[in-house]
Amino acid sequence: MSCSSISASIAPCNATQIHWRSIASHALRSHPSVAIIIGANTGSVSTDPSFRWLAASRFHGVQKVFVEPIASLHRLLESNIAHMANATAVNAAVTSATRPVDMYCMSEDETIKAPAWWSQICSLSRDRLFSDYDVARGGGVDKASIAARIRTTRVPGLTIDDLLRKYVHSPL
Repeated sequence: MSCSSISASIAPCNATQIHWRSIASHALRSHPSVAIIIGANTGSVSTDPSFRWLAASRFHGVQKVFVEPIASLHRLLESNIAHMANATAVNAAVTSATRPVDMYCMSEDETIKAPAWWSQICSLSRDRLFSDYDVARGGGVDKASIAARIRTTRVPGLTIDDLLRKYVHSPL
């Protein structure tokens, strides 16, 4: 089986990837499946190919749960999955307790030259935004500039257990 016949929307793959995609394809045909995308953003984001993949007709039988805590992004996500089979958009952050929580997000600011992907960054930890993992990656950005762009947003929170219990149709 060629890689392109398994997935036309995914970049070319090597023999190992073909083997695992073949196994995954068989599993999806023979067992009920669930895909949970945490931090789904608007769904169709250029930096995440999973949305295009899950929208493909061969995955219509897969239950898809897209989790996005930011209300404005969640509204766009709902619109983007409206015609996707077996898809649900959940407005929540996955947390250690089912209760509202603060999220720290990078806001738009035209006065600071920043990569486009900054607008996709939110965290339950304000300190993480200062780490070299995300925002400060690549250097050249001082902590005062980062701090000036952080906004705090209160969002609904769900534990993974509550998320699964409430939104997944069949037990995993």
